[in-house]
Amino acid sequence: MFRFLPAVRNAFARNSNFQKIVNPCVLRKQSTLAVEAKSETPAQTISSTSKFEYSKYGFPLEGKLQNPFGSRIQAWMKKMENNAPVKIVELDRRVFASPVRIDLIHRVVGYERNAMRQGTHFTRTISEVRGSSKKAAPQKGRGKARVGSIRAPHIRKGAVAHGPKPRSHATKIQRNVWRAGLRSVISAKYQQSQLLIFDSLKLESIKTKYLNSILTNNGWIDKKKSLNCANVLFLVDMTDAKNIDSEYYSLAIAHKNIPGVSVLDMNETLVYEVLRHKYLVLDMNSVEFLTKKLTAL
Repeated sequence: MFRFLPAVRNAFARNSNFQKIVNPCVLRKQSTLAVEAKSETPAQTISSTSKFEYSKYGFPLEGKLQNPFGSRIQAWMKKMENNAPVKIVELDRRVFASPVRIDLIHRVVGYERNAMRQGTHFTRTISEVRGSSKKAAPQKGRGKARVGSIRAPHIRKGAVAHGPKPRSHATKIQRNVWRAGLRSVISAKYQQSQLLIFDSLKLESIKTKYLNSILTNNGWIDKKKSLNCANVLFLVDMTDAKNIDSEYYSLAIAHKNIPGVSVLDMNETLVYEVLRHKYLVLDMNSVEFLTKKLTAL
């Protein structure tokens, strides 16, 4: 269907539940059943145009997609220290129960990773390579091939033909496409029970050992695998995190030496980072911010 980036493909492959959510065959079957239920004609009389669209694009449009979530979207708010439930919170269906569009996720991840590239690659052209400009050998009389500049690309230590130059690899994407990609990733985390909402992210200590014990005891990180994989992403407001009186001051310091644990400012949310980490951790401030940002026109 699509040629996915390795980062997207690997993130999907790590979790078998995600494949059930975004499997195009399952979604295509659900959409076909929905169309048959609404139509008065049997499935055999579906026009060849509709069948061609499904076989060509492999993914039904959002208007035809049957949403697998219920009418009421709820989640447990828990305490971070012991993972004990506090109360049930209502979540916006448009953000946390959006259809999972892997085609949009692929586009957004490609856009974000292109912007991350340094673009500092550099090669020298024939006018930049060090060497004499004198003709290396006479044109005639040697019985050998003619030789011009010793800085030519086919000469050893010569220039590079059509080599890379420093440039920006950044691409453009529509704002609504980026928002739809973020909604898809958050909805997938919600359905996989990998979306964690806490009443407060304020820690009693700034010690890394304290935060590491909380994450390990609750099963959010694995000591054996934490060095090679991303486990937990905290999405919080980091604008005032350097202030010692801030709620996130201890979290911003304690997470630095724990492999696989990241803290990201909610104003700089990246779909790639949410997709790369297994668990997404939010508090009510982050939930309200994402709801307001992803439902704005």
